[in-house]
Amino acid sequence: MLFLRSLPEGMTCKELKSIIRTTIRRSIARPLWLATPVRDCSIFSITDPENGSREFHGLVEIQPAKLAAEALSLIHISEPTRLL
Repeated sequence: MLFLRSLPEGMTCKELKSIIRTTIRRSIARPLWLATPVRDCSIFSITDPENGSREFHGLVEIQPAKLAAEALSLIHISEPTRLL
């Protein structure tokens, strides 16, 4: 399970999964990504009770765990509609 912090507001699980799949396919050895490794995705927001600011974070399940660890080092998210 990957925890991705500080996602752009409005990012969807569909967009996040697409970014992860694209990153994996471009950067990691082919046999590891053939089985569509992204299993589940959740995006949630945390609101600061003092000032009302919100942060968006994601949890993404990737199998096998080795692939998840490699993907985490490669993923850079800056805009909700831009792929790497």
